[in-house]
Amino acid sequence: MDRDDAHDPIHQIRKKAFSKFLKTGFPTQKWEDWRFTDLSHLEKQSYQTSNGLDDPLTTTDRSAYKMEGVETIVIHNGHYQKALSSHHNGIRVLTDPKHINERSDQIKMTADDPFDLLNTAFMDSCLSLIIDRNINLTTPVRILVISSGIDPIMVSPRVYVDMNESSSATLIEHYLGDATSTFQNSSLFFSIAENSHLDHIRIQSNPVSAHHV
Repeated sequence: MDRDDAHDPIHQIRKKAFSKFLKTGFPTQKWEDWRFTDLSHLEKQSYQTSNGLDDPLTTTDRSAYKMEGVETIVIHNGHYQKALSSHHNGIRVLTDPKHINERSDQIKMTADDPFDLLNTAFMDSCLSLIIDRNINLTTPVRILVISSGIDPIMVSPRVYVDMNESSSATLIEHYLGDATSTFQNSSLFFSIAENSHLDHIRIQSNPVSAHHV
């Protein structure tokens, strides 16, 4: 996705979200829900946004993170890597900007969550994973999110999982990488229709230098 395309309807949503974030700021320990969490380090560190042209095969060794018996959708530095991904016919993976624009009303800004506002403003890619009606996926689907690079980086993938009526699936979020410093600010949304079922698993294999929200 082109963050600078002023003609894209998403661009106005980005601007609105960032303006709202500037007013809200990061949570502080004065906020009731964050009183035990110190996030001041995020304001002290400078992060660059990711580059969609990065090649994960030359920057990160994924061999230690192979997982048998799963279909894998790869996101590197926030950007969907179609050539490295595999998924069966039961899932539709949509990235077309036209589809994203049609779903722009689902880029929620009703809650003043600063991290969701920041993700909306800087989203690197926006995927829709759609499981059709009456589809029961027996093979788990893994979203493999890789962060790499020598400079501190902020990555902001945004994923919608739409499960239609009477469907079922297992979804694994797997985060890993060797970036010097990462601010991992992902947003994941679920729409689960009647009689559908989803098992959701999250695995964090990032180094201690990563900040994952």
